[in-house]
Amino acid sequence: MTEGEIVLGEKLDNPFSVSNMQKAYNSLLKDKNKLSQLSTLGEIKTTHYYVRFLPKSEEELDILQSHTDWILYEYPLDYEILEYGISYHDPSLPDSSLTYQYAAIEADKFDPYRGHMAIEYEILENLYIPEEAAVSGEKPGTGFKPSTSTVIEMLVNESLRLTGNLDDTVSPTSGQWYPSGRIMAYDDIVEDTIPLEGVQVRMRYWFTTRWATTDKDGYFKCGKSFSHAVNYSIVWQGDRWDIRDGCIGQAYYNGPKLKTEWNLTIGNGTTRSLRYSAIHRAAYRYYNGDTYGLSRPANSRKEKIGYFHKDGGINGSYFRQIGAGIGIDIAIYGISNGEYREPSNIYSTACHELGHASHYTNSKSKYKTAQNRVIESWARFTQYHLTNKEYEELGFLHSLNEHTIFDLSGLFTPPVYIETYMITPDHQYNFQKWNTHIGDTFMDYTPLFIDMSDDMNQRYYYELMESTKGTISHPEYYPDDDVAFLPAEAIENFVFNSTSFAEIKWALEKYVLDNPELRDDDMYNFTAENINKLFECYL
Repeated sequence: MTEGEIVLGEKLDNPFSVSNMQKAYNSLLKDKNKLSQLSTLGEIKTTHYYVRFLPKSEEELDILQSHTDWILYEYPLDYEILEYGISYHDPSLPDSSLTYQYAAIEADKFDPYRGHMAIEYEILENLYIPEEAAVSGEKPGTGFKPSTSTVIEMLVNESLRLTGNLDDTVSPTSGQWYPSGRIMAYDDIVEDTIPLEGVQVRMRYWFTTRWATTDKDGYFKCGKSFSHAVNYSIVWQGDRWDIRDGCIGQAYYNGPKLKTEWNLTIGNGTTRSLRYSAIHRAAYRYYNGDTYGLSRPANSRKEKIGYFHKDGGINGSYFRQIGAGIGIDIAIYGISNGEYREPSNIYSTACHELGHASHYTNSKSKYKTAQNRVIESWARFTQYHLTNKEYEELGFLHSLNEHTIFDLSGLFTPPVYIETYMITPDHQYNFQKWNTHIGDTFMDYTPLFIDMSDDMNQRYYYELMESTKGTISHPEYYPDDDVAFLPAEAIENFVFNSTSFAEIKWALEKYVLDNPELRDDDMYNFTAENINKLFECYL
């Protein structure tokens, strides 16, 4: 597979068209020994329509996607594929427009919409798919009867032969089989591959598509069988979100055509696919996984996350709140300062932008009037919180941050050798490097909510840098954070019901009054004095 667009070859003679299936049926009838078997098929007539849609807006695409039994493809299903890329946009259409959507839809499910759809469409072919007829059994008014797999395979193979499509992938297996496999991707903190949960894997043979979703260990298995090799692919999406290759095209991983299991490992490197996998991990956690107290985004339509394999001057942006008509709600950039960003950093950014999505969709009125520092500091917290939890689950939380060792001997008289270490402040994972002199660009991206949750006092760190290492660090520029372990759901409640840091301070003080253990227990240490000290740098 290449990292570019899918490259199509010649249009194929469609073996599943009603006319070609009838020819195959007639050809088999010449063998009188097969007459009784063929009679079980009933009449060769339309079971499905092969339809091409042209949505003119995101709203029309959303309508198409709301039909969950209409499996949409951005590329035609009756063309030779020369190169399996990660996206496709019909070259006859402008780059700024949505591309065609192709689907094979059961006739009785599409008939009610014929002539009544506002979305432009064209029926490209009437199809007869005997496997589908056999699966569903005899349907009233169709004339189809349940058929044995042997007869179906005989008819399909004859049509494949007559249309010149019998050149199937060579495999040691034969007959019915169940596609399966495992999806893994590299992570830079783990320094190894990890399983991807919740990946939607498609298995397609011509116009028949089955789905499977990977489990927590990355394994998937199709619940229905095939008799031929299938085209495996990943659609980077969930029920309430999808990942775009840029603004318009759906992001894919188009795998091989096999009649065996597909075990995919997305290795380390500069590929888009590795970055898609990191965004997938963040989106799947926020929408489907354990958020450790955070509310999921409440979007009524799919959240569209655009990945750009370039330097955008920023790591990411959130657009939904301004109603930008650019086709996406979130943008994430894969290059920073001339270098490709690592999966852990892409994951962190995705959690940040999805934090905005949750804030906006769960508290729209407050979001629209909130200070930018509230909005951005909350997103900082969500990326900190979910990134830490991700690597804690993986068993690599200790590897997420660097650590500084301090020799405290000189602080005692007489000297007593005491050594301690602290997490080293950074701008990437713990965000404890923020200070009141950081500059306008990052001034609003404060760690206030992180400070309520973590157990690190960054001012103390910089005091030790001066007293033990002689480094001029200006500790007074940094928050004096002697509080810890406030639950994430409490912090979220403050944010979703406030518009300023002053309101949040008031909400925190009230919360502590209602929960005095936060004040009285040294583990939390939310005394009035410590709350005031914490907010000195923020108000």
